[in-house]
Amino acid sequence: MGARKIAEQFAKEGGWFIAFIMLPTWDYTNEVVYDVDKYDKLIELHSKDCREAKDAGIEVMCFAGFHPAEIDNLLERGISPKEVRNYTLAVAKVLGEKCSEGKIDGIGEVGRQHYKVQVHSALIAQEALEAFLALAEERDCPVQLHLEQVSGFTAESISRLANAIRIKKDNLLIHHSTIAVSAEAKELGMWSTVLGKKEVISAALERRGSDLLLLESDFIDDSRRAGKVIYPWEIAKSLKSLLEEGGITSNDIEKISVDNVKKFFGI
Repeated sequence: MGARKIAEQFAKEGGWFIAFIMLPTWDYTNEVVYDVDKYDKLIELHSKDCREAKDAGIEVMCFAGFHPAEIDNLLERGISPKEVRNYTLAVAKVLGEKCSEGKIDGIGEVGRQHYKVQVHSALIAQEALEAFLALAEERDCPVQLHLEQVSGFTAESISRLANAIRIKKDNLLIHHSTIAVSAEAKELGMWSTVLGKKEVISAALERRGSDLLLLESDFIDDSRRAGKVIYPWEIAKSLKSLLEEGGITSNDIEKISVDNVKKFFGI
C-alpha cells in the first residue's frame, strides 16, 4: 500500500496520528543489507515515506531501527560474530545521528529476539540494545523495543538497564506486549503497546488500566501477508465497538488514543 495510502485510509476511519516503524532491510531490497551506507539510504527512504504520509493530513512520527532478526540473518550468511557486532554498532551510531538531525523522531525497532537463536546472536543483540539505549539517552530519543515477553523478567531487565544507562524510562516503549508484561512495564514507569484488537484492549484495561498504554496494529504492509497483524484502521473499529457495548468509556478512549499519544511522542 505504501505509507501515504495507509495514512489516507486511516484518516478516513477517524485516525489522527500514526507512527511508522522501519521494516527489516529485506522488506525493501529482498536481501539482508550488510553495508552502512546502504542502510543509511534505507533510513532516508523510510524517512521520505513518512514525510509523504503527512500529506494525508494526520500527525506522523517516524522511527527507524535495527531489528534483531538482522543479526540472525547476517550470521546465517556466514559473516563472523565479530563483524556482525561491529556492523550493528556502526548502524546504531548512524541511527543516533539521524535522531539528532531530526531525520527520524525515534529509534526502533531495536532489542532482543523473542524466538530461539544461537547464543552469540543473543549476545550481539543484547550489546546492541545497550548501545542503542546509550545513544538514545544522549540524544533524548524515544525508543521502541522488540523483546521477548517473559513475565517477571522482560520489563524488569529493561528497567535495570535503563537505570544503569540513566535513560528516562518514559522514553521507552515495549511493543506488542502481553498483558502481563504491559502491566509490569507500567509498574516500572515504562510505556507499552498492546495489539488494538477488541478483546486485547478490554483485557488490558481490566488488568492494568490506561496509564502508560498505547495501541498498535503491528501492520507490516506486505501483499504476501495481507492484513498482518491487523490493519491500523481496525483499532478505531475495535474502540467504537467496545464503546457501544459499554466495555470502555469515552474518557478511556480519549486518554489512550490522544493524551497518551501526545505524552509519549511529545506532540
